[in-house]
Amino acid sequence: MRWFYEGAVLAPMAGLTDSAFRRVCLSMGATCVLTEMVSAAGLVRGSRRSLALLSHSPEEVPLGAQLFGSRPGELATAAAMVSDPSFGFDFIDLNAGCP
Repeated sequence: MRWFYEGAVLAPMAGLTDSAFRRVCLSMGATCVLTEMVSAAGLVRGSRRSLALLSHSPEEVPLGAQLFGSRPGELATAAAMVSDPSFGFDFIDLNAGCP
């Protein structure tokens, strides 16, 4: 996790931090990037829109997935889903304070 402490981290921003934007930020010196805020409830329910927010390209590394929600059970289930290696995330950021 040394990369996390040595530079700028791209904060997740709804409607902005898509794959293209993340790649631009990495090319400009960001040390890691995150997905947009993804609804834990949406993932648990199988929402296509929520799953689409997790799409990324192989060159986006290190990459984190930000999950938001207010129900601990849904957050835990969504985190377990996203932690599967097939998703390809390096870490998970849980946002329990916003929106």
